[in-house]
Amino acid sequence: HNQFPVNSGTGSVTISGLPARYTPGQQVSVTIRTSQVGATVYGFQAVALDASGHDAGTITLPAGNPQRSQTVTGLVNGIVRTYVEHTIDGIVPSQFDFNEWTFTWTAPSQNVGPITIYAAGNAANSDGNTTGDLIYTSSVTMQGRSRSPVDFDGDGKTDISIFRPSAGEWW
Repeated sequence: HNQFPVNSGTGSVTISGLPARYTPGQQVSVTIRTSQVGATVYGFQAVALDASGHDAGTITLPAGNPQRSQTVTGLVNGIVRTYVEHTIDGIVPSQFDFNEWTFTWTAPSQNVGPITIYAAGNAANSDGNTTGDLIYTSSVTMQGRSRSPVDFDGDGKTDISIFRPSAGEWW
């Protein structure tokens, strides 16, 4: 799938549902959407990594028969990683011009610092070859919640802030 440069088409791959800051043990419903007007089939692969390139959290697939997504492991620079990706049953969209997959990501049991979810999407023409297909990439980074309710940037220091009791929020 390398006929065109990555991200060179008019489509995209998006990652939605993630908070700006995760809470240890938090479960989040994540949706990956690959879009491209006129594509026939779509695929994706995603991984959640900490700053050192190790798996961060766990992925749980939704129940379904047939399964539209699966987890696989791979080895990158000696580090085993767990990826979530489409299955053959998950490539055909239910609507024109995009396909999407949802899974549950569970944050690690303790704050491990920034976690990035990386995704790649394939918008393909379904001709059985790797030509004519477009690849898109995207990522979303979440910060860990600090122990202090007023450490907004995660540097371990209290930030200048105000509390708005009417909304129950720190600013």
